[in-house]
Amino acid sequence: IYDYGLIVRDDWHPVIWRRANGGSWSSYDLSSTALGLVYNEDSHYALSMAVDHLGRIWVAGNSHATAHKVVYSDAGSITNWNTWTAPAWMSHSPYSTYHTFNVWSDGQLFWNFDGIHAPDTGVGRDWLALRMNITTNVWEPVYGDGRLMRVDDHGIPSTDNKPDRSYILN
Repeated sequence: IYDYGLIVRDDWHPVIWRRANGGSWSSYDLSSTALGLVYNEDSHYALSMAVDHLGRIWVAGNSHATAHKVVYSDAGSITNWNTWTAPAWMSHSPYSTYHTFNVWSDGQLFWNFDGIHAPDTGVGRDWLALRMNITTNVWEPVYGDGRLMRVDDHGIPSTDNKPDRSYILN
């Protein structure tokens, strides 16, 4: 059993940490992966992390105007990383932000995020929900094509007259 940590250094490098229960910490700088440096120009840039049933570490970062920034480690490793590629059924949301990972009681991972169609198009957004299939070991949609909820342009207008599509009104 391991303890994990994810920090961002003062120089914007995301770093993953791991230790065996009660042991010494080891670390790996994730800035050399597709995740890159934390984008400090975005005041609400956030990273989210989870460990799946195979011991792979998943890390997702906000990407707003770029393709998904999601990486995962080889099973049991903190030094060998792969870039996640969105499946074809997610082509309706080529960008993503506001990632959250959760673990269900059976060990299955649940991942939801805001799937942006394209930056500043006024098209709206899809909130997506995926789960890690613990038989096939791949992400699959929780609902149909992954879309949990559609958030169209009905938010509070901002000062530049673009609607705020990021938040759901009560």
